[in-house]
Amino acid sequence: MALGPYASFIIGSYAVSALVVAILIVWVALDYRRQQARLRALDAAGVSRRSRRGPAEAS
Repeated sequence: MALGPYASFIIGSYAVSALVVAILIVWVALDYRRQQARLRALDAAGVSRRSRRGPAEAS
């Protein structure tokens, strides 16, 4: 595979892009877990979600 004189730039660009995507995946996964924990804490505290109300209860 001959990438020519720009091989280091091309490989570096792909490496940086892959690193950014991996960081974003980890960030989203950690944020998902944090949001789930917050929802569990709210549920345990007795706070209910609006989406659980029926149409007659919404005002």
